[in-house]
Amino acid sequence: LGPRGAADNLRGAQSRVLNQLLSDSRLNHMMDLEQRFGNQAYSVSQMLDDLRAAVFTELNASKPAVDLYRRTLQRTYVNILVGKLSNDSTEVRSRAIGELRKVIVLIRGAIPNAANYETGLHLDDLRRHIEHSLDNPPAPAPPAAAPALPRGGEGNGMS
Repeated sequence: LGPRGAADNLRGAQSRVLNQLLSDSRLNHMMDLEQRFGNQAYSVSQMLDDLRAAVFTELNASKPAVDLYRRTLQRTYVNILVGKLSNDSTEVRSRAIGELRKVIVLIRGAIPNAANYETGLHLDDLRRHIEHSLDNPPAPAPPAAAPALPRGGEGNGMS
């Protein structure tokens, strides 16, 4: 594989793992466990804190430098959370909003200290994307329409 193939493979693997960790079914299940077991359960908030710390670890440096692969990981994380802003589950949507707000605080603090031009551009782009998404959230998807019931007449057993 060439460099492009390796980058694409890594991006795909990163996306699959993050999508599994942040799937609606997993988040809802974790929230059910939180409700049932209280602080004995690994909470959604704890998982998001752990993920944020791992995904944005470079931003804790005095001069953060984010390489291509890590920029891709960070962008994927943000895009998955932004995708949840149109979620019809208010719990999932509110957790995504809260997490995006925490991420933007990290990013804003790191931008002035970026170690290189690429990192600065990346962080500014993420900041703009998050701000725009929070200011202009997509509407939740409408509920699925109920199946049409047969009307009176021929062929429906109602004659």
